[in-house]
Order: sequence, then C-alpha cells, then structure tokens
Amino acid sequence: MDPLEENREVPEKKPDTDEDQEQRFRDPLSFGMSVVGTVAALVAGFGILPSSTLAEKVLIFVTVIGVSGAIIFGMGAWRSGRRFLLMAISAGLAFTCLAALSVVTETVSSAQGPPSPDTSQSASGTPTDSPGTTGPTVAPTGQGGPSTAPGSYLLKYSNKAFTMHGNGCNANGFSTSFYFAYVLFTGQEPQVTAPFYSDDLPSSDTWDMILNCVASPTDIEFSDQQVATASGNPDANACDTAANTSPISAGIPIRQLIVGEHVCIISSSANELILITLRSVSDSSYDTSWSATVWSLPANS
Repeated sequence: MDPLEENREVPEKKPDTDEDQEQRFRDPLSFGMSVVGTVAALVAGFGILPSSTLAEKVLIFVTVIGVSGAIIFGMGAWRSGRRFLLMAISAGLAFTCLAALSVVTETVSSAQGPPSPDTSQSASGTPTDSPGTTGPTVAPTGQGGPSTAPGSYLLKYSNKAFTMHGNGCNANGFSTSFYFAYVLFTGQEPQVTAPFYSDDLPSSDTWDMILNCVASPTDIEFSDQQVATASGNPDANACDTAANTSPISAGIPIRQLIVGEHVCIISSSANELILITLRSVSDSSYDTSWSATVWSLPANS
C-alpha cells in the first residue's frame, strides 16, 4: 500500500447548520401550510364558522392562517432567528384580525338593531293578558275584590248571593203597616233589609231594589230609571248598553219573574253598574234569591 495513501486524512463531515435544518423542514411545512389554508378557506367560504358578512369571513380566514403559521413556525423557533420572526409575524397577524373581527361583529349587530317583537300570537287570535278583551271579570261565587273589567269598568264584587224574604207580604199581628223588603248595593256586598214595616214606600235613596207589597200586583221595583232585562250571559258592556238603550218603564211583577233572568241597573247616585240574576222565586211567600255583580262605571259614562 502506498504510504501516501495511509497518511491521507479523510475529511470530517460538517455538522448541520440552521439552513440545513430549515431545508429538511421546508417540504413538510409547505404541505402543512397548504392543508391548513385549504381547510380554513373551506370553513370560511362555506359558512361553517359564525359569520354573516364578507368582511367577517375574510378576517376569519386570515386569522386561521395566522394561528396555523404561528404554531408551525413555533416548532424549533428557539434554534432559528428566522423561524422565530415568522412565528411572531403570524401570531401578530392572527391577533390583529381577531381584534378587527370583534369590531366588525359589534358594528353589524348595532346596525341590525333589537329583534322585532313576536306578533304571531296576537295575529293568530290566541287570548292574551292585554286589557280590552271582551267578557266580564268574574270572581268565584261569594267572593270579590277590585279588578278591571272590559271598558275600564272596575269590578267591586262578583256573584254575591242574597235573599229577600217576602213573608207573603203579610204584616205581623201587632202592626197595621205594610210589609217591605229591600236591598242596597254597597261597595262590599248587597245589604238586605227585611222585614221593613211602613205605611208608605221607603225613601228611594235607601234602596236600589224593593219588594213592593203595596203595588198591585206585587212586584220588584228599582229606584233608578235606567233598568233593563238582559238575556244570555251579559258582561259589563252589554249590561250598560241594555240599561241605556232598552230601559223598562215599571217594576217586574213577582209572578212574571223567570229563574235565570238578568236585570241590569245603572245607579247614578253611586256611579255603579249592577247585574243581578234571579236564582229562585216563590209565588206564595214572595221570597226571591239573587246573585249580584257590581262594577264602578267608567269616568266617561
């Protein structure tokens, strides 16, 4: 062997530099960036992310690219100044786009304004709690507290039961006076006075309806002239209309009373609208049982 060949030194392999490492990562990085960019474009383009305007979609697209680039360039950035710079640029771009996206979203929301109220329920005719609905305000039988009825009528009480005892219109053995039974509708409940003995009809300011045993035939009379009978199931509006447009001119004879009959009374002195319903009547004793519903009249009545 040639001595010169034995003494010939074999050149040592130089260690990899940053440039060589970057070269080894170049192809995978290019592929990764292509995949990320494609996915981001599909997400923003097809509206999978919550965006509604073109500006929002563009900002979302750029943000995704920036975040992806920051993640990719961040791997090994501590060994390469160039990779660290690329990572910083990508992260800054992502944060800038996020801030711009927040401003754009808030601007769009302000321009759209608050949502319009849902009118589907009212349009479909479904009952609501709004005032002005037809029909009376009804409390349980024998109960009643102030509440609003249609047309701004204030319900004082509803379906309060009361009975006027007629005693056959016979005075007791110690009196030569006539027998009366009457009712005054107060703000709390009907107040019945029976028996009441007098030589003449009591003063009309003490009663709203009375069993008049002096009349022939014996009848039920009312102190106010605005009184009318009503059929069906009248509410406050119907009762007020009937009393104003179809008033009766005299009392109702006992023998002409019909169970279930409604009588509407407008008491001008008390500013009340009164609805009474006959529950029972006796042709022999002249006892009558009723229920009463009372409203305060509206100010314009």
